[in-house]
Amino acid sequence: MRRPTRSRLALAALAATLAALAATLATLAATLAAGLPAPRAATLPAAGEAEPPPSWPLYDQLTRAELEPAGRLRGFALQADRATMRFDDAALYLLAPVHGVRTGALILGRGRFELSPPDRVEAQQLDKYLDARTVDLAVREVLLRFTDDTAERLAAAAGPGGRADPGRALKTWRDRHERLLEERLLDLDARVAADLAEFAAGIRTADDAYFFAAVRGDEDFHFEIDPLEREEVRLMQTHGLRRQWDNWSSFHRAVDYGGLVPAEGALVRLPVQEQWRPQASTPAITVDAAIDRDGDLDATAELLLRAERPAAVVRLSLSPILEVTEVRWRPPDQAEEFPGVGTVAASIERGPAGAPHEPAGTPLPFLQRHIGRGAEEDRWETRVTVPLPQRLAPGEQIVLAVRYRGRLLELMPNRDYFNRDRQGWIPRHPDARRARFDLTFRTRGGHRVATGGALLAEIERDGRRIERRRVSEPAIGMGFHYGALRPQTYEPEGHPPITVFSSPNTTGFAPGNRERILADITEASGFYQEVFGPRPYDALVLAEVPGFAGQSFPGFLLLSFSTFGEMHTGEAELFRTHELAHQWWGNAVDWDTYHDQWLSEGFAQYAAALFALVGRGDEDKFDDMMRAWGKDVLAKPDLGQRLGMRFYGHGPEVLRDSDGPETGALWLGRRLSSDKTPSDYRLQVYEKGAYVLHMLRMMLLDWDTGEDTRFRAMMRAFYAAHRGSTASTEQFLQAVEAAFGEPMDWFFEQWVYGAAVPRYDPDLKARRVAGAWRLRGRVRQRNVPDTFRMPVPVRVRYRDGTTEVFRLLLDRPEVPVDLPLRARPAKIEFNPLHAVLAEVR
Repeated sequence: MRRPTRSRLALAALAATLAALAATLATLAATLAAGLPAPRAATLPAAGEAEPPPSWPLYDQLTRAELEPAGRLRGFALQADRATMRFDDAALYLLAPVHGVRTGALILGRGRFELSPPDRVEAQQLDKYLDARTVDLAVREVLLRFTDDTAERLAAAAGPGGRADPGRALKTWRDRHERLLEERLLDLDARVAADLAEFAAGIRTADDAYFFAAVRGDEDFHFEIDPLEREEVRLMQTHGLRRQWDNWSSFHRAVDYGGLVPAEGALVRLPVQEQWRPQASTPAITVDAAIDRDGDLDATAELLLRAERPAAVVRLSLSPILEVTEVRWRPPDQAEEFPGVGTVAASIERGPAGAPHEPAGTPLPFLQRHIGRGAEEDRWETRVTVPLPQRLAPGEQIVLAVRYRGRLLELMPNRDYFNRDRQGWIPRHPDARRARFDLTFRTRGGHRVATGGALLAEIERDGRRIERRRVSEPAIGMGFHYGALRPQTYEPEGHPPITVFSSPNTTGFAPGNRERILADITEASGFYQEVFGPRPYDALVLAEVPGFAGQSFPGFLLLSFSTFGEMHTGEAELFRTHELAHQWWGNAVDWDTYHDQWLSEGFAQYAAALFALVGRGDEDKFDDMMRAWGKDVLAKPDLGQRLGMRFYGHGPEVLRDSDGPETGALWLGRRLSSDKTPSDYRLQVYEKGAYVLHMLRMMLLDWDTGEDTRFRAMMRAFYAAHRGSTASTEQFLQAVEAAFGEPMDWFFEQWVYGAAVPRYDPDLKARRVAGAWRLRGRVRQRNVPDTFRMPVPVRVRYRDGTTEVFRLLLDRPEVPVDLPLRARPAKIEFNPLHAVLAEVR
């Protein structure tokens, strides 16, 4: 069976709750319309006219609402999806109504917070953080924000008694809201206002209500049910101004599972009937950006926004270091493929050379709270809430023009520039994974940008360099590098042109490195074509950037200066061929949710290792990589690490903060990083992810010939099926099953959805029995469930130079071995080529 059997969960309480909420929403729809901005026809503002953004009365009233004493809660339990908040004796304060609707409460007093996770993956995560597989914590203070009938339920349960302290309650309320802004960049009033506006517009129902609880007690944490998120229910803890999130548990709502709950210890990978749908897509985005020598960005972005479901409010995502100053809307110009490109082209020819074009259209109210203080003054809320001028039906399109600014680039001591947010610098809708981009950059003389896309225009005017590029195929984004850059284009035989942007301010390009880099890129690109499929780019741009990280965009690689310099050759090759592999895995094939990010990072990591082994024929280098990654996943530094002599993987200073396999399943993605295990995301998603692909290749390998034809066919088919789109772990499982011709869910449940890594204790010897040689002994399997199974190869080398490979199915704690041999062996290798991720004693 693909999925475990589950027992039915009674939904009577939920049905009653929804019925009460439906009545509340009926009142809300009638009373709240006055808080919506009135629709207005699109008009063009006069040139240079400065207009303050319109206000949003609904939001303003929410921020001014006061708390009101509402009695005491004694022996009351508040249910919210899988969580229960029990209050033994607590004072209740309710937020004053806004248009007849209460959206908040503060509860001060004794209580408990309880939650049972939906499956064993989430239970393991709770155990990691709380040393228990369920949540049962004492609480003394709970701040609630909601758009359902919680206020009515609380008021009905409250009784008289106790002394109210409205002054203390109001101070607590405001302090907690401010802290949420600082720690999570979350404006609760904006989030609630978005819900209320869509309820009033008749767009959303009781099933889509928002619920948030900030809890203080044994632990300080947040519990949230947000129907706008793909995975709606989250239990998390933040760590002050470091903004480190520890995601204790995250899962879909109970309604998404059709009222089913799994059996004890079972695994639920996907919801039965997922309710979430993307709100909007952005088929095309036009950006006009001016950059000055201090690194300040002044930009106008125009988004062609298409509703995928009814919408009255949108919440755009933007880097927290950028401030929105203006939002306008207008109907799309059907004659233009990209929004506003006519205005951009005219501005390039005749407008001010050093400033982006002025956005046209009708001003809209928008919400983006300023958060920064002190050394982090330039910090803003990452969600920009925009109430739309009219209700959008599915398929309807408008253009949203966003003017924004900020210190995007940091000027380094060597006069080079560091881009502080390569991915988030363009406003996007969070549900829209891909878009086509028309990008204009305006820079001062002597400075320029390196980026991807086809060049459309390039002029010098009024001491400015203006460059316009277009990314015609839908892409996950496009970054850039800025500075006094020097481009040089090469046209290697049989390869698309490569342009390398170097900086005179770094120490890169050690003698011979330019040639080595070009050789790595061209040879790896040809190899990836053979293994995965056609190149997804017609030209390639490489940029030398400060810092030690890299990033890949379609046709554009940002590579650390160290890979151009004296970095150890093998490590440098791994780094740049990993980034190149993202052209296939991460750009051409994007990951669906955070659960699937290993399909990008793990695949790129293994592609680079495979290039070293097959493309370059360097078995020793490949062996070093796999050995190092295996040690990293187990968090076991070896002698080479301790002496600083190991070129791959991580040293003891990183591994000492790792939980090793106990950190959680590969499927958890970025959630593996926590305040205590900051590197476990990279150790597991990059390195264990690569190892999972390696184990599949080893299982498909023809050991007699060394051919991996079946593996390559599997990867090419998967790439072809998902190129230009997203891919999920479940879809990769289907591709693996097609390649193997049999069910492979057991493998994924162990290595992707499970966390255990086996230890093998082999005791194998060649013995002469009745005149013939036999391989006899046993293999013990430890540190995994008794049901864990893996085929592990044993390679026998004979004295005449031939070899023979046996696959031992290790499926219980101890497996006896008795196999015939052709002759007396010269060497017996257990788990050759690191075929299975394991600790071997």
